[in-house]
Amino acid sequence: MNIYCECGYQAGSQEDLTDHHGEMFTPDDDKGPDGLVHAEAASDFPGNDGILACLCGFTGVIDALDEHFLRAFASADRIGRDGMKHHIGRAAAHTRQAAANRHPASAGVGRLARRPRRSHHGA
Repeated sequence: MNIYCECGYQAGSQEDLTDHHGEMFTPDDDKGPDGLVHAEAASDFPGNDGILACLCGFTGVIDALDEHFLRAFASADRIGRDGMKHHIGRAAAHTRQAAANRHPASAGVGRLARRPRRSHHGA
């Protein structure tokens, strides 16, 4: 099954869709509306057992951390930095036609350039 964002972006996997949403909502300075910096802290230390941390103090496994970032950055109207609406729910599987019907101008939109995940060390 193909996975589409409401903007028309076709994701290869749920992880790809999550990365897309991160790109669309995360500001360059990683600062949320709450005034805190939300970015992945260093996790390359022994005994962390897959638990990741945000610079704000939130901790959790990768899915929980991704959800934390979306909650920290996504606006209530779900309009991204590109000016388009992005569906951020896990059930964002739309047909290409349904996505094109909502945003005719984005019907041919392919993959967006992916920004590498940032990891801030020395939190």
